[in-house]
Order: sequence, then structure tokens, then C-alpha cells
Amino acid sequence: MTDLADRIRICAEKVGGGDALARKTGIPRSTLETYLTGKAEPKATRIAEICGVADVSADWLIWGKEGTKQGESTAPALALKDVQTLVLIVQRLEEMIADRGLDVSNEKRVELAMLLFEYVKDTGKLEPERVERYLRLVA
Repeated sequence: MTDLADRIRICAEKVGGGDALARKTGIPRSTLETYLTGKAEPKATRIAEICGVADVSADWLIWGKEGTKQGESTAPALALKDVQTLVLIVQRLEEMIADRGLDVSNEKRVELAMLLFEYVKDTGKLEPERVERYLRLVA
């Protein structure tokens, strides 16, 4: 079983190397290097960006769950519009977590982002009140 840094390295190789992954995700190369060496772990926003560019599932990238490796996702790949929506949701969620000084694990952040993503897909809108309500569930 590989660890998160190894799986990020696999994603980098899949898209043409570390420089290509940094360029395609907008993650600064120095930040990406901290992920690749295991010195730091990416927040949910960065996870979503890496998954979108490398076409891997968050389950595989975060937890290394078998059956969800690159090209073997149990869920259909997200369209670019969906990836952009998910990135927007994660950014908003991260802002609200930081503004409130909450201590929310990466796993809970991913769960919240996916709940909000499903809500946005169903309704077509991201309501700050909805984000607030979900944050209260984990605070």
C-alpha cells in the first residue's frame, strides 16, 4: 500500500511530471514538493485540483482504497464543469473553516465538500447558509 505522497507522485507521473501537475493545478511547485516528500499534506482544495487534473478519485488519492486507482474509479469521472464547481465549493468551505478557526479533519472536509457538491448539483446554487449549517454539524 502506498501513502499519500506516493499517490500524488503517481498523479504527477500520469500528467507528465511534477512541473506539469503544478502548472495544471495551479499549485506552486514548492508546495507540491512538500506533498511529494510527505512534509505536508494537501488541504481539500488541493486534493480536488489534483484529482481533477489526474482523473483519479478522491477515495484513491486520500485513502488508497483499492478499486479506485487511476482509471478504475467506482464513480464516473467528473466533467470539467463539475471539477470547477467542486473547487469553488472547497475554496468557500476552507474560507469559512479558517474564518471560524475550526479544527476540521481532512476526512470531514472531504465529506462536507461532497455533501455540498451533491446539494449544488441538485439545486444549482451554493448557499452560504447551507455551508454554515454543514459546518455546525462538525464543529
